[in-house]
Amino acid sequence: MSEKNQLTPAQQELENALSRLQPAASNLDREKLMYRAGQASARRQKLTWPAVAALLAVLLGASLFYQSPSQPERIVYVPQPAAPDNTYSSLTVETKRPPRSAQYILLRNKILAEGLDVLPVTGTSTGISKDELWRELQQIMPNKPIIKGLL
Repeated sequence: MSEKNQLTPAQQELENALSRLQPAASNLDREKLMYRAGQASARRQKLTWPAVAALLAVLLGASLFYQSPSQPERIVYVPQPAAPDNTYSSLTVETKRPPRSAQYILLRNKILAEGLDVLPVTGTSTGISKDELWRELQQIMPNKPIIKGLL
């Protein structure tokens, strides 16, 4: 209301004239407009996919046609080596041990599966009980998780 009082007489006359205006009836049909928009978008896409498919088919045919012929398979016969001498039959053959890193992994997996009792007893054993070993490990590594079942 306070804004009406601040209007000049010319502005009030314009306001009254605009308030009497009615929107003109439109002959625009919303459904018809949407249908036409769909038709227009379909016309653009009609040729896109068939053109792409035709191009790919032509490229595939060309790649198969121009493919280099494969080399025929060659069979090579290698003579078998002569039978070994038995002159060294008295020597014993040592089996290879796995590398130290593999030994460590095997031992680690065994300890994880079965506990510390699977460790071999050596001559340098200190005779510490499991509980004492547990306490020492906790003192040495206070912030590291230690699984008690392994001891």
